[in-house]
Order: sequence, then C-alpha cells, then structure tokens
Amino acid sequence: MKKVQAARWMVAAGMATVLGLTGCTGAPARTPGSQQGSAQAAPAKKTAAQKAAGLYREVLANPMKYFAHLEESRQTEGVAFEYALVEATGDDIPELLVRASGPAETWNGISDILPFTVNEDGSELIVSPVWLNDGVAGVGGFRGSVMASAYGNGLLASEVSSGTGEGTVHRYAWNEDVHPQSTVCEMQVGKESPVADLVQSEFVDIEWEAIPADEAGIDGLEDLSMLADGSWEPTAYRSEKALADIASELGLVVLSGTLHEVNDQGIVDLQGMPSPNPITDELTMHALLQLDNPVTLTAMSGDGMSSREGEAKFVLLDRDVSDLDWGAYQGKHVTVAIDPKMAFWPSDTSLPVGEPRLMRGGVAVLSVDK
Repeated sequence: MKKVQAARWMVAAGMATVLGLTGCTGAPARTPGSQQGSAQAAPAKKTAAQKAAGLYREVLANPMKYFAHLEESRQTEGVAFEYALVEATGDDIPELLVRASGPAETWNGISDILPFTVNEDGSELIVSPVWLNDGVAGVGGFRGSVMASAYGNGLLASEVSSGTGEGTVHRYAWNEDVHPQSTVCEMQVGKESPVADLVQSEFVDIEWEAIPADEAGIDGLEDLSMLADGSWEPTAYRSEKALADIASELGLVVLSGTLHEVNDQGIVDLQGMPSPNPITDELTMHALLQLDNPVTLTAMSGDGMSSREGEAKFVLLDRDVSDLDWGAYQGKHVTVAIDPKMAFWPSDTSLPVGEPRLMRGGVAVLSVDK
C-alpha cells in the first residue's frame, strides 16, 4: 500500500430540486412549467489514477525542478530527460521514473534516475529520497543498470566494479522503512552462479521515452492518457511462475526465518550458549538467519573436500557487513534462496558454533514480510 501523506479528498455533492405543488382550495393552482426544478449535476470525482496522471504530467512539464542538483554541479548544458511508467508497488497505479543524462565529458557516462509515486488516493506526489544510477563510467569503474521487476516488486539496481568484477543487486521499494534500498544478492562477473541466474530471471528492461519539449507533446503522451482513462496495464509480470519455484529448479534451497544483523555477542545470545572464543571485536556485524524451524541441509565439509548432511537452526549469510548491506532486513521475516554448493559446515569453533555459513554470492533474498 502506498503511504498516505495527505487527507483524502472529499467531494460534496448537492441536489437542489424544486417540486411543483398542486394548489389547495381557494389558492391558485400552479401551471405546468411555471416553476420547474433544476438538478445540478455533481462534478465527477477523479479516480486515483486520473489524479496520478495529472501529477505525473506536471513532473514531465518541468523535470528540472526535481533535478536541482544539476544546476549546483553545472551539469545542465546538454541535459536530456527521458521517462518511463513502471508498476513497482503491486497496485493499479504505475510509478514514474525520470532519467537525466548528458555529455560524457560532464556526466562521465552515468545517468541519474529519480522515481516518483503517489499516495493511496493519488492526490499527492511522493518524490524518492534516493537517486538511482545507470551507465558505464568512463572514469572510476562504475557499471550500473536499473531494471523493472518481473513481479512488480520494486526496482532492481545492479552495480558492478569493472576492476574487480564484484557486484551487488539492490531492490528499491516504496515503504515506510528508513532503508528504501535492500540487498538482493552479491555476484561476481564471469562466474557461473545459479543465484545470479535466479536474480537475473526477475530483470525486465525498462523502455525509456524522451520527454517532449512542449506542452502539446506532453498532452499527447499515450501512456498518460491510458493511465487517466484506466486502460494502462503493466506488461512486466511473470505471474505464471513464482520466484521460489525458479530457485528450486536451479538447485537452490529455499529457507525462511528472521534476519538479524548482529555482532559476535549477539550471535552468542541468539544461540543461547557461552562463546568458546574470546569476543574481541564488538563492532563487527554479521547477517544471521534464524530459521523458523530446524532443517536438514547438505553443505560442504569444513575442509572443502566433501559434503555432509546436518541439522541447521541458523545460517550465517554474510560476515563482516555494514548497515548498508543488511540493515533493511533487521528483525524481519525473510525468505531466501541459498546455493548449497557455496555453503559449508565449520571445522572450528567460529560463530555461530556448528552452524553453516555461506561464501560470497551464495544467497539471494526472495521476499520480506511487511
């Protein structure tokens, strides 16, 4: 549900009707038509989609209003604006994306993308506090892309370092959290990975269109007209197959539980046993999944020479993380897919004691309970 940031509009309608009355004895009767009542039609109440179309049109008519940082960085010369309508919140009203780009000598090959949405009744524009970027940097090694979700579940933003080939996919979602972006998976370019294949199966290319330079061109935009008349429909959904089913087909194991971003002491507390090791670094955080129920997992043995089966109550998803990595999931119930070939049982007393942990790129977050 979209966050309502303004009171709902109310439409008051009145109907004034003057009734013709027959005269009483001794009073003159009114002749037909001498005093006819007139009904005033109440103005039609705009739908949420119609309101959204009007607000989006205002954005497209003056996109620079929302890209004021370009003036501060002197990147306004040669700037070009594009837009797209993408269903990213699972309701009947699409989100508006506006992309700004410019000459390579000033923009370094990177575009700025700003997402917009509306509140629940479509009466108020909600401007994203987060900028997204795509493109290939001429300097700095950044390679990024922004994709739609095949399930209408937010936007997927990937970022890869051209130097190391290491990358991360984040999901941008509209919600009440202070963390609008959350980690989906980590990956390595050039390395085969069913986790990366799973996440990429959700990618849908965004079709960008240039924003017309004049009012008449904006008024003639077909997709805004379709949004206003209720005929706009998303085309990105892959409703015939759930993401968890695709994960299973790729040989991944789907698990559900509560995610904790905790330090070593936090792991000890969750396991409910004393630490066999001195706890020296209280600041280092880890992403730990506490499973709903114990499960039997097959993972690599500690020496990496074979695999073995065992019971797991926790899975260490990521070690030595920052709040930007997993903070959006803190304390939430999530469903993940893990690659058993990238999971291993410990051969020592490292935390969490006796529980499996994953190598980089071994997990993808499928969903999170609201």
